[in-house]
Amino acid sequence: MKQTLIWAIILLLTIGSSQMTAKDKLKDEDITSKFASLVFRQELKNLKIIADTACIMRSEVEAVTRLQIKMNNTDCLLYSLSGLECFVNLRELSLKRSLFSKTDSILLDLSGNPKLEVIEIQNYYVGEMLDVNHNKLLRVLKCVGCSLRGLDLRNNRRLEILDCSGNFLSKLDLHRNISLK
Repeated sequence: MKQTLIWAIILLLTIGSSQMTAKDKLKDEDITSKFASLVFRQELKNLKIIADTACIMRSEVEAVTRLQIKMNNTDCLLYSLSGLECFVNLRELSLKRSLFSKTDSILLDLSGNPKLEVIEIQNYYVGEMLDVNHNKLLRVLKCVGCSLRGLDLRNNRRLEILDCSGNFLSKLDLHRNISLK
């Protein structure tokens, strides 16, 4: 009787865990179409974040908390980071180039990454305004040499470190950023 009860419990646990796995598999989906840039896809593969540039699975990018992309000027140009919004658990983002060129602009939308705490962008033209309003957990912002003309930090009250050198900012309102060191 005891042995039958033990086997029944093991069977129930096995069925329960296989159902969880099936449920997780249903949640996982191919999101390749969200990544328009082949250069971005290849860089994700080079960083061993994804296995295949032709098939990017949601689970591959949702597991990422830190993304560092460093490109030399001899590399292919990275124009778009569409798909970055799929990195829902991203806490640190670093985009660096060795030299700046205004013609090498990048489309950057960080509104889908509310968990970002650290953003470092160097020598990328990201437009005249960098929108970090949705990144309320932001502690470190370094946007060096990006040709920014505006930076709105009203919603970034946790901001401790700010470096926005090498830009064209004529004014910067920091009165709400009481955590700045």
